[in-house]
Amino acid sequence: LKMQVVIEIPKEVLYDTKQTIEQATDFAKRATALGFYKQYRVSAELGSQIAGMMEKEFIDYLEENGVSVWK
Repeated sequence: LKMQVVIEIPKEVLYDTKQTIEQATDFAKRATALGFYKQYRVSAELGSQIAGMMEKEFIDYLEENGVSVWK
């Protein structure tokens, strides 16, 4: 079972950051997954599902953002 969360992003943010809707969506999914991983300690597997990435890609993303998977 999967749940859906909807966030509203002002058009100005997309304009100012020169992002498409797809890029903003990917950013929001990755940021949410990172937050769940760091704050709630969800597994890398679940984080990767939230982020819409393969688990290895998510682990790389974590490390790129200063989060060690091997605590």
